[in-house]
Amino acid sequence: MEIKIADTELKEITSIFYRILIPRPIAWVSTISKKGIDNLAPFSFYGGVTANPPIVSLGIGKRNGKHKDTAQNLLDTKECVIHLTSVELSEKMVMTSADLPPENDEFEMAGISKLKSTDVKPSRIRKSSHCDGREIISSYRSWKHTR
Repeated sequence: MEIKIADTELKEITSIFYRILIPRPIAWVSTISKKGIDNLAPFSFYGGVTANPPIVSLGIGKRNGKHKDTAQNLLDTKECVIHLTSVELSEKMVMTSADLPPENDEFEMAGISKLKSTDVKPSRIRKSSHCDGREIISSYRSWKHTR
């Protein structure tokens, strides 16, 4: 089946993506703002690009035409920590997907203990089974779907 993106409704494109890309891992990403405020949010458009060097991709959409806090922090500071989620922390992870003002700390809002990272400035989740500090290599703007 050939799909012409320009002729396809956004809802259908999203549905196709979900069918093609399931199951998807969830990246639970912590960042820090220029003002030093911690941010934590889950993202399902995440995946490995290469193992050597270790590079991952993270897709972050906009909300109401503006960058989400995670995207803005990544553009400003170029650093993040990517965590794996667990069943134990799944309810707290969902809480961190809330649309909060940038001055709110999602770690505190969801009652998640954090630790200082060693290689990057963003904090990490104390109970995460795996986390990895990352520096941003590059960022790309996506095309605008006009319909």
